[in-house]
Amino acid sequence: KGYQAGLLDEKPSTFQFNAVLRSWLKSKHSDAAERAESGLQEMMQFAATGQFDCHPDLNSFNHVFVAYANSKHPNAGTKALQLLSKLKNMANERTDQSMEPNFHSYEETMLALIRSRDASSQDSLFQLFQELEAKDRTFWRNHDETARNFRRLQQSLQRSTFKSKGELLDEFNRLKSIALRRTPFR
Repeated sequence: KGYQAGLLDEKPSTFQFNAVLRSWLKSKHSDAAERAESGLQEMMQFAATGQFDCHPDLNSFNHVFVAYANSKHPNAGTKALQLLSKLKNMANERTDQSMEPNFHSYEETMLALIRSRDASSQDSLFQLFQELEAKDRTFWRNHDETARNFRRLQQSLQRSTFKSKGELLDEFNRLKSIALRRTPFR
């Protein structure tokens, strides 16, 4: 809107949009995640119409996943899960591997599900664990990052109030074991 109103000298790019999305993930505003997703939607609309060359990349989506994981909104987990599904569909439609969700995409979605404390999140977490268990070695590229991300998830799961917390932790530990065996060491 700033470019159209003559407030900006250059057309917005993916880099500039990502900077705005990144600022929303760090924001303490109660609607920061929704604003980040709105920015992502606007970005996709501009790219689809050819108005601006600002095609979202994986970082664009990951910024919104982080914003939802940081959100206190009760629907944050559901919204992140819907966005993850949209990203997977985009990657399949485009056959563009650069748009394939990475472990960070899944991690932040799972954190949003855990932190939203919605009882239905348990089923979604089990499904995501099973989906990740099926990933091959190329998915698990960075051992240090993967191990660090698993620690964050485990801590959040241990603090959760899910009725099936024990079963979730068992499945989580199974996933962690599979993933770390598939992760190449440096």
